[in-house]
Amino acid sequence: QVRDRRLVAPSGPLGFAAGESKFDSRNPFAAQDIPNSFSALAYAKAPAPVLGSNWLYGANLTGADDESKTAGISTSIATTTGAFDVTKIGIFTASDTLTFIASGSNAWSHQHGSFSIDNTTPSVSGTLSYSNSGFSADFTSFASWTRSTFQTAPAIVVNGNLLGYTANTQYRFDLPSAVFIEPTIGMTYTEGYTANFGTKVSDTTEVHGGARVGAAVQ
Repeated sequence: QVRDRRLVAPSGPLGFAAGESKFDSRNPFAAQDIPNSFSALAYAKAPAPVLGSNWLYGANLTGADDESKTAGISTSIATTTGAFDVTKIGIFTASDTLTFIASGSNAWSHQHGSFSIDNTTPSVSGTLSYSNSGFSADFTSFASWTRSTFQTAPAIVVNGNLLGYTANTQYRFDLPSAVFIEPTIGMTYTEGYTANFGTKVSDTTEVHGGARVGAAVQ
């Protein structure tokens, strides 16, 4: 993982929340069993206030290569994700933050055994996140293009697109002994299309809720 941070004005140490909640980002590749390409953005979700600085920039690049074999069927999955974020500190108060995150990724998988399938799924996403003390909210829009090739004679190619929106809000309550609990609620709306967003073939609405519990480690 390659990570870079730069401040416009001199400042003290930077702080970032590196944990990822399953409600923070959605996985448009679940049907192809491809890992969540947007999880690389979790590090930029809620930057801690940095006194003396108004702007914060970040870049993130991740890659993965996985191999598995189940019941004689072998699967290879390779993913690459790049992200860039810009944070403005001091929107309505001196310490609240507004972050914009843009990402692009590509996932490729090959499955072979009794049959062979190749899947290629490029995707893009944009996230706007606001944080003020214990409160935070985020909105993400994402789109992906999937090309599946069934290695038969002749080969069969199936193309499809996915378009989705997800919004979440949460509030973190700090408890004694550096323990915290963060209830969260959100909604995700997803549409499926034929190739090049031609014909809408499905739509899904999901309402989710839960909570994170943890402890700050100094």
